[in-house]
Amino acid sequence: MDTQLIFIAGIHGVGKSTFCNDFETLHPNLEYFSASSLIKNYKSNAFTDSKQVPNIDANQDILINALKSKKITKDLVLLDGHFCLFDSEFTPQEIPSEIFLKLNLNLIILLTAPIELIIERMKSRDGKLHSVDKLSELQDLEISTAKNTAERLNIPLFILTNHDISTNFENSISNILEAIK
Repeated sequence: MDTQLIFIAGIHGVGKSTFCNDFETLHPNLEYFSASSLIKNYKSNAFTDSKQVPNIDANQDILINALKSKKITKDLVLLDGHFCLFDSEFTPQEIPSEIFLKLNLNLIILLTAPIELIIERMKSRDGKLHSVDKLSELQDLEISTAKNTAERLNIPLFILTNHDISTNFENSISNILEAIK
C-alpha cells in the first residue's frame, strides 16, 4: 500500500489536534498520530509536560522509531508536530530538516493563529501564561522552517490561518487531498 504522510505543523496551542480530528471526519480512511504522544509512549522519560525540550535531536529520533513501529493499514496518515521547539533555555530551535526527510513526508499543512489566541488556548489547556514575544518568535521560525523544509523536500505546503480553518475547512481539505493524488 502506498501510504501518504501529511505533516500537520504549528506551534503549541495553534489547533493541530482539533484540525486533525475534523480532517478525520471528512476522510475516514486515515490514521492520525500526535508526534508528542508517539514520543511519550515510545520512551516515557523522553518527554515532559513542559513546552521546553532539552534534547530535541534525541526526541526526533524517538519519533522516527515510534512511527516506524506502527502497523499502518490506512492510505493516509496525519502526523501532527512541530518544525521548531523551545530548548531548555526557552529559546526557539529548529528541528533538523533531516528528520523530515527521514519521515518521508508527502505534504505539509502549517497552521497559524494570532498569538493572543494561542496564549489563551495554552492558558486554558495548561494553566500557564506564556510570553507573547517568545511565542511570536517561535511561530515566525515555524513558518520559515516549514517553507524551507517544503522547498528542500520538493513537496506541497499549505499554510492555513485560524480564519481559513473556521470558514473554509471543507474546501481547504478538498484542495489538500487533490494535491496528494
